[in-house]
Amino acid sequence: MKIGIVGSGNVASHLTRALIQAGYSIAGVCSRKLSHAEALIEEIDSLTQTAIATDRIENLLPTDILILAINDDSIQDIAQVLGKIAPKSYVFHTSGSTSLKVLSEYLPHCGVLYPLQTFSKDRKIDFSSVPLFIEASDGPTQELLRSIALSLSKRVIEMDSEQRKRMHLAAVFACNFVNHCYVLAEQEMNKCGLDFEILLPLIDETTSKVHTLSPRQAQTGPAVRNDKRIINLQKSLLGQSEQDIYQLLSDNIQRIRYDKLRPRKN
Repeated sequence: MKIGIVGSGNVASHLTRALIQAGYSIAGVCSRKLSHAEALIEEIDSLTQTAIATDRIENLLPTDILILAINDDSIQDIAQVLGKIAPKSYVFHTSGSTSLKVLSEYLPHCGVLYPLQTFSKDRKIDFSSVPLFIEASDGPTQELLRSIALSLSKRVIEMDSEQRKRMHLAAVFACNFVNHCYVLAEQEMNKCGLDFEILLPLIDETTSKVHTLSPRQAQTGPAVRNDKRIINLQKSLLGQSEQDIYQLLSDNIQRIRYDKLRPRKN
């Protein structure tokens, strides 16, 4: 089956490579900026010689499957267009927080193929270890989507749109917000003339612990100890915005610990 990719960002790049390595034929890549589609085609040129780059989605047709690896806000607009020009194609999007209904309103055969991973341009990912969450409009489409997903990953999970929204929220806490805390930590390291890499053993151990302990069990630091002297000292070193973040996180750590220790009423 031929697959067309709509989008040229990090998810599109990693997913396209994984599909080619799994034996699928890529018809082409479509992006609003032709140069971006051409750049992705150039990246995968050694893997496929037949894919085209285009900024017009109709140039990908006819194709069996279209995968929309694009911004969430653009999915519905593209679905409307495809409902008119490609009603027989299977169309899947890759968003964690966008409902299947955004596609199913316009397309009879559609689904979601959401990879739970953070993707960066110059980082290689073992796609076979990436959990893939799938949902489809009907039984045959679900079987096709499941077959594709299993060819890409060892972990394929069926999940509806409401569950997936909550799971995506968890991923934002576990990845995006954590990484922003690294940014704040790097700023503080720079202020005292130290390299961020000095923190890497600490970061590695923090991450490693939650493989064997629950996040609650793994929590350490002044907030969980309610060490007010250290908390106040550290807040005094921060600007107002960072103070607000520090206080909010400290309060939440203490609230969760208090809830755990508080005797439950019968």
